[in-house]
Amino acid sequence: TGGLDLPENSAMGLLSLLAAWPDEIPCRVDRLQVDQETISVNGAVLEPGAYQRLVLALQDFSPDWLEPTGDTSRTRDEYTFSLIFKRRPPAKEPGS
Repeated sequence: TGGLDLPENSAMGLLSLLAAWPDEIPCRVDRLQVDQETISVNGAVLEPGAYQRLVLALQDFSPDWLEPTGDTSRTRDEYTFSLIFKRRPPAKEPGS
């Protein structure tokens, strides 16, 4: 049986993202990819305003991750989107 094998900090990032995901914005997630430095989400919404609301709702989901980058494009009946969250680089030590 397969399972998730993620470093703890990546698993915590994913859990934080899922906890912040807004229930009130209807969307479909087609692909979710997680590694040590990136969380990528591909999916679809019914209108472009929903994509913008999703980005706003998730932009500060964790202090350890940067605001998402991504885009959306219209298909026949929906707007597909991609969102990429990158881990925030560690703060530089004073004097380094």
